[in-house]
Amino acid sequence: MTIGHNKIRKTFLELAQSHKLPQTMLFYGLAGIGKKRIALDLVSHLFCANPPAQHSSPQACGVCQACLMLGQNNHPDCFLIAPTPPKSQGDKPVNATSLDVQPNWTIKTDQFKALRNKLIYHPLMAKHQVVLIDDAEKMTTATANSLLKILEEPRPHQIFILITAQTNKILPTIRSRCAKYYFSPLTDQEAKQIIVAQAEDTSLPDEATLSFLVRCFQGSITNTLKALQSSDLLDFLRTLTAPALSFRQLAAHSKKLATSDQDLNIFLQCLNHYCLEQQKQTTNIKPEALAFFEKIRQAQRQLSKHIPKDFVLENLFM
Repeated sequence: MTIGHNKIRKTFLELAQSHKLPQTMLFYGLAGIGKKRIALDLVSHLFCANPPAQHSSPQACGVCQACLMLGQNNHPDCFLIAPTPPKSQGDKPVNATSLDVQPNWTIKTDQFKALRNKLIYHPLMAKHQVVLIDDAEKMTTATANSLLKILEEPRPHQIFILITAQTNKILPTIRSRCAKYYFSPLTDQEAKQIIVAQAEDTSLPDEATLSFLVRCFQGSITNTLKALQSSDLLDFLRTLTAPALSFRQLAAHSKKLATSDQDLNIFLQCLNHYCLEQQKQTTNIKPEALAFFEKIRQAQRQLSKHIPKDFVLENLFM
């Protein structure tokens, strides 16, 4: 059962049942809050052989051939486009998820060439062909232009759903062709419910640490699950909640963890959020601590510009 986004799910269900779904849609909002999940639920509703009769029951049956094929990612009328690694890094991992996507992965023109060859045919099983483009901001300029050519003359049975956390990186000419749907952040309670359900073999931390992660990532399930995979990071977060933690201890623990084999973006976001909470709770913060807090934000900006990790760390702890 899908948790959260009840209002927007109802909107899509009503549009689908009244045959008024836009042909091209842009789902945007924070990363990792369930936009792709809602898109897949919508596809399930469109393809399901036993769709729900009432608006209050948005779930597809889950047992018909179409639902089972969608669950196995092999329905012939649903095409998922997602970022892949640079050719120098080899093939994309089998069954890669949003947890695996790296900053240097992109959506390539070859993927759209293959897609265009498939879209020349009519649907094989369903009434529609649906194209889901996940992390759409990772399209290269050439890729985006390839998509634009497809969107200029879509066939009546084709639906395109672009999913992104960064609308500013989508070409304006593509954005202008999309009906835009904003996904608000999950509530803390909704995020915790989903994390508990998806954690599987990952052991969950204590309530205080889990609550901190949910606040830190604003309900982003993807980023929270990434953080939960690192025992070193969880140990560090427990240190942050220790009473009378000095600035020197904070800096020392930070340096030790940041220079390990750690997702630096995730670590810096946790550290930055801790600093923000400290600034809200404390009026008497030492100048050296404030300077360190600013260095953390500078490091985040540098990483977003793909500056090498070693250089970022050198500036952070110099």
